[in-house]
Formats: sequence, C-alpha cells, structure tokens
Amino acid sequence: MITIHSLGTRIRPRLRTRKLPPCSLAGMGFVPDTSVAVGVPKQRQRYSMKHCERRRRSTSLSITTLYTKHNTCTRSFSLQSPPQSCVGGGPIRYSPLPLSINTSSYRQQRRGIFSSFSDDSSSNTASIPFDPLQQSSATVLKQPKEDLSELEQKLQQALQQYADYMETMTIDDDPNNNHELLAQDFGYEEKIEALQEVYMDLGYWSDALGIEQTKALLYLEEGTEEYADSIHAQGKLWLRQQEFGNSKALYEQALEFFETSNNPVQVGHVLISLAGWYYFQNQLDVAMEHLHKAEPLLDSNSPLLVKCLDNQGLVHRLWGDYHAALDKYQQALQVVDPVKEEETRHALLMHLGDMYQAIEEPQEALQVYHDLVQEMEEKGEGGDNNSNSAIKGMQGVLWHNIATIHVDFGDYEMALDEFDRAIQLKTEMGGANHPEVAKTWNSLGVLHAGALRQLPKARECFQHALMIARINADDPSTDEDVMHILQNISHIEQQLNR
Repeated sequence: MITIHSLGTRIRPRLRTRKLPPCSLAGMGFVPDTSVAVGVPKQRQRYSMKHCERRRRSTSLSITTLYTKHNTCTRSFSLQSPPQSCVGGGPIRYSPLPLSINTSSYRQQRRGIFSSFSDDSSSNTASIPFDPLQQSSATVLKQPKEDLSELEQKLQQALQQYADYMETMTIDDDPNNNHELLAQDFGYEEKIEALQEVYMDLGYWSDALGIEQTKALLYLEEGTEEYADSIHAQGKLWLRQQEFGNSKALYEQALEFFETSNNPVQVGHVLISLAGWYYFQNQLDVAMEHLHKAEPLLDSNSPLLVKCLDNQGLVHRLWGDYHAALDKYQQALQVVDPVKEEETRHALLMHLGDMYQAIEEPQEALQVYHDLVQEMEEKGEGGDNNSNSAIKGMQGVLWHNIATIHVDFGDYEMALDEFDRAIQLKTEMGGANHPEVAKTWNSLGVLHAGALRQLPKARECFQHALMIARINADDPSTDEDVMHILQNISHIEQQLNR
C-alpha cells in the first residue's frame, strides 16, 4: 500500500494548526485593506475630492493571502515574477551599490533639508522626512533597465524623477526653515506620492510606511480625520512587517478618534483591521467578535462589507464550520459589485467552490469552477496583457481543482488533460518554478502512482515537484513540502525495486 502525500497550500507565517478544506489558492490569509491613500490633504489649496476619496473607501480587492490593487499579500492565486513576499516576509531588496548622483551640491542640499529634523526611532510617526535615496531599494537606480521587471522599472523612473527634482530645490540658509519648505513644496509632495504608489505595488512596506509617516508629519494636522486615516494606514503597514505592537497601538488610536467623531464606516473599517491583527495572533474568537461588531456599521460601504463577510468566511472555514463559511461567501457575493470588484468576485467564487468540496458536494463545486473558467476565458479574449496574465494564473488553479474532482469521479484520462492544462497556464503566468506549478506536478504524480499505476511516470512528476519545492523553500532540509515529496519518491522507489 503506497501512502502518497499531497501538497498543501504554502502559508507564511504558519500560524494555523487546524486542518483546512481543499483550497484553490496559493496561500490563504486574512483580507485587510492595506492600501495607503496617495492623495492631497483636505486643508491644502490643492485639495482633490478624488484623492481624498481614495483614503476614505476601501479599494483593495480581496490578503495570496492578500490580493489588492497594491499587491497586498491576498487570498487569491497570485503569480508574480519575481515572487513578492507575503505578510511579514519583507520586500525583495537589492545588493547595495553606489548611486549615480553627480553633484556634490545636491548632497549638501539634501543634508541641509533633512538636518532640521530630529531622529526619534522610538516614535510611531516620523520625526524626520523619509529619504527614498537612502533606502536599500534605491539601488535599483544602478540596475540595467533590461534586468528589471515592469514594476521595478517604474520604481527606477520614480526614484530618478525624485532625485532630479531634489537637485533643483532652492534651500534656505537657515536649516530651521526647511521643514516649512518641504511642507509648502507641491512638487516634493507629488514625487513622494508617486514613489509610495510604486512601493505599495512592489510590496515594499517599510518604504511605503516611511512616506506615509512623512506625509502625516508635513501635511496633516493632528485631530483631523485625514490624520486619523494616516494613522490607520501606518498601522496596516506596520502589520505587514509583523511589528504587532506598533500596529495595534495605531489601530486603537485611529479607532478612538473615529468613535469620538461618530464615523461608523471608518469605525467598522478599523475593526476589520483589528480583527486581522487578532487573526495573525491566532486569536480567532476575538477576531470574529471584531468582525461581528464591524458588519452592521458597513451597510453603506459595500467593498468593506464584502471584506468583512469574506473574513468571517475564512474564520469559519478555519474552525471547520464549512456550511457557515459557505453562507458567508454567498452573502458576500450578493453584495459585491461584479464590475468594480471583479477580482474580488472571482476570489469569492473560488472560495464557494472550495466549500462545496469541503461539504462533499463535488458536482456543485465543479459547476462553480466550470462557470468561472468559462467567464475568464471570455474575459481574457478582450483584455490587456496584464489582465490576461492574471486570468491565466487563476484559470490554472481552477483547472487543477477541476482535475482533482474528476480524479475522485474516476475520470482519469480527463483529469490528466486538465492537470496538464493547469501546469501550462500556471507556468505561463508565474514561470516553471512557481510553487503552484509544484503543487500540480505533485498531484499529477499522485494520480500516476495511485489509480494509473504508472510508477516511472509518477517518479518523474514528483522529481519536477521536488526541484521547484527546493527552489522556493526557506530551508529545504526542514520544509514540509520538500519532506512530503521526498517521501512520495521513496515510496515509488521501494515499489520499483521489488
């Protein structure tokens, strides 16, 4: 009797100990809103309703793990090359290289600008403006453009524009006046906001936090809703770095303000964030209490209400209450805007299919997966390259799930074709060494080793999966996926040597 191990979904950090139902996602996690508004403060003359509204509403799409427009670490399948980090993993950095800033006067000016601020690292808000050119991410300026991804090229361009602008600044002889200089310089604000947006897209949470702190310091007045919004945003960015103490303190500060100012939607918004904080502490009961408090406050904000219901569904599935989770996902689907929140709707439908499998209704799950695949195929024909790539990644996951159901039905030849299709789509989106590709190679090996009794072919599939798992493992000698695949190969070798 061969005991073959299937690969589970990789989760960082590994905080959950409960067994999960079948999951179509490349990582599961809470769905907080980590988007940081990139806008203009209300009290300034350049006040923009469009920008301020971005701070007021939740625009994240439903936390690979987190799947927002700013690449928050989301719960839907997210293939990226190079792979970005999830919650607390930290951004990808480059090796330190000297920057190509040619004028010594520029360095002197920058020293003059930033010397008027004290550096108090114990404070939760910045007391010194964030200098993007002093961060390790700025070494992208020395990287050849052809070696960079599209997002990294955007960062390189935004940093160069920032550097060029800083060279043109006229600095006062009195360093004490430089605080006011930056606060009144509209061009400086535009440049750091552009940088913050790229940092968020890349998942460079520390750098994005530095800019958010600087914006609060220079442009926002304490005791205003805009300042409380910024405090809330800073809490999210601290959480991304697993700085739980700073994160909770800022959440509670923002919550106190919005409760005092009688702003129920923002109270509900912060309660969702606090629920996420307790989720990452593995205190699911407390997380659910906060979500229940938030839900009735969010009737006028459908994106946040969807997020709240989605998170309740996650907690229920972690508890093993799959019928309750199914109900929450169905409620969220009734609220979600199918046009403005298309990605969120797709993720919810995938969760719905997962729950049908968990409650042993495979035909219902198969119908959900097939309908979603068909919808994505139609959508992909008219979309741009970026949207088509994302759709291919999700299609790969769906075909994997469909194949798994057909294996259970005994439709092995059909399942083989579907697994092959899943590998092709996942590879097109994330590359041949993406963890999701390993997951399908392993499942294909299980099919060959079990029902089909094609042991040499099974070994070949497991070897593909093993290579990918080792590439992505933090420590291959202890990684669970690596260990399971090695056990699978060992079982096959024993059978072949008999």
